[in-house]
Amino acid sequence: MIGTGNTQNNYAAFEPLDLGLIGRSSPRAAANRIKQMPIDDALKIVAAASAEDAAAVLGMLLNSDDDFSVALVSEMHPGLAAALLDEGGPALAALRDVPVAAEAICRCHDERKILGLESDIVRRAASSPRGTAGFYRVFAEGVVHWSKQTGAQATYEPFSSFHRDNGGTGGRLGFPLAEAEVVSAAGRPAGEATRQDFESESADPAGHASVYWTEEHGMFATWGGIGWHYQRRGGADRFGFPVGPEVAAGPSRRPGDGDSGWIQPFEKASIVFTDAVGAIEIWSPIREHFDALDGVTGRLGFPRGKSHAAGRSPQGTEGRFQRFEGAWDYPEDLVAACIGFDRPGGATIYTSVHGTYKVDGGIGILYERMGGTPGWLGFPTEDSHRPQNDSPTADNQRRVQTFEGGAIYWSPEHDAVAVRGDVLALLHPEPPVNFFAQLHLGFPTHPEQPIADGPDMIQFFEHGLITRRADGIKVWQTVAGSHGSQPPAP
Repeated sequence: MIGTGNTQNNYAAFEPLDLGLIGRSSPRAAANRIKQMPIDDALKIVAAASAEDAAAVLGMLLNSDDDFSVALVSEMHPGLAAALLDEGGPALAALRDVPVAAEAICRCHDERKILGLESDIVRRAASSPRGTAGFYRVFAEGVVHWSKQTGAQATYEPFSSFHRDNGGTGGRLGFPLAEAEVVSAAGRPAGEATRQDFESESADPAGHASVYWTEEHGMFATWGGIGWHYQRRGGADRFGFPVGPEVAAGPSRRPGDGDSGWIQPFEKASIVFTDAVGAIEIWSPIREHFDALDGVTGRLGFPRGKSHAAGRSPQGTEGRFQRFEGAWDYPEDLVAACIGFDRPGGATIYTSVHGTYKVDGGIGILYERMGGTPGWLGFPTEDSHRPQNDSPTADNQRRVQTFEGGAIYWSPEHDAVAVRGDVLALLHPEPPVNFFAQLHLGFPTHPEQPIADGPDMIQFFEHGLITRRADGIKVWQTVAGSHGSQPPAP
């Protein structure tokens, strides 16, 4: 029986909405009450008020709670929203695009069921680096953004999480320009990658950022100067897909004037960007040697130009080279004479059938002055190193590097001196770079030079010399008690 007290009523007493709230209260008081209500209840109260009073309350809501005011207008009947926005004039200008955005977002969601149910209200998006303003709504499986410039664009997982983690519309990516699409690269099976394009921070409207996802490498963005270069120089067809993020690089190890910039690896090459030089590509196998030598923070520093075909060596070898900053600049006249230095630098990586090696410092200066790969030294066959059997009293700075046609020795005492390959092979074929120390000759002190008017040649070392005459090459040692002859008079 009802009203006997013998039964329990499991409902709360219904409190009817105060539809006259706005007309009886000040705009501020009404706004404070309304923003505590569910959106559906707030809509009923706003709809019951005059356009003038409701617009005044909406202005108060906009000033105190932007999220609520945007959500409220986004759920209004388009006719009511238009009437209130017209009545409010400039005071409600920030809400002018909400009805259009809400309708476009709703239509985008309805056409793409995979977005799932709404999990949030329509919100104002952060302005992008390009100044684009707009709105967005989060769904179970992604986000839909809207702006006047881009329209409504869906961003699905995992792109939506990547976009959010990189600052959303207010970060470097800005607003999405299109939905993600399956892309391919030359020489790769179709469907291996997915890409979504975004505005990017570039002021150039033709430029944009792209986010790539591959199962093999994961998700990475291309943007800025590197992204611009990647897009316009062949993209995935030429460079492959990104295999790592763009990272700040530098400063390089040059004393006081090293460059700073950015670098990003792709499947086939890396792209480096500095404000001073712009974007430069580093292709395999030069890229792998560059990375092994600690990249821009190592002795090589930033690239100073693109790679070039190297001159054919006297031994018939062909290859490529690329210039880098190095620890210090080569002399100005040498930099001017060398192909490949877009800016001053002091190091080069050469690659050929013998491998990929760095040539720099004093050895590099002499090598380039002697003609580089077309000169009698040819291509390098190893990186420079300290001879294993050098004198125990020798300075640790001493270095030697072998080439197809010989070797260059460098020491603080004698600078860089080249020795021909037939001398190395004759005196100690295995390994050729250590025979001077084993025979107690020490390092070469002078380059090979004519005896008198020639054609005989002589080359001086720390503890002896070598002569080249018609009857062959001879070693002359000056160390007491050692085997061999005393040096002849030149």
